[in-house]
Amino acid sequence: MVEKNRGDGAANPLVMRRRLKAAEVAEMLGYRSLTTLRSRMNSGDRGFDPDFPHPRYIENGRKFWELGDIIVFLEKKEKAPSALRRVPVNRNKANTEAAEQN
Repeated sequence: MVEKNRGDGAANPLVMRRRLKAAEVAEMLGYRSLTTLRSRMNSGDRGFDPDFPHPRYIENGRKFWELGDIIVFLEKKEKAPSALRRVPVNRNKANTEAAEQN
């Protein structure tokens, strides 16, 4: 994972500003597809999460997320009560573990 501590307790600003593509964000959060990522941002979708960080845009409408925004989102979700938290599930891993137990 990304080291965010410089040794003095502060996050490295250059690491935290690292630009992530949609596929990298989806993988980091354990989402199986980009559709899941899009549903977190779409207020009309049942998977909408108002706390999900919005992407930033650069030339030609290309979008990216900053690593720091994703880390803050994950930390906020970890602190949320379990009833309110939506924990991403890697279904492939869960299915593999279930099959191994049987």
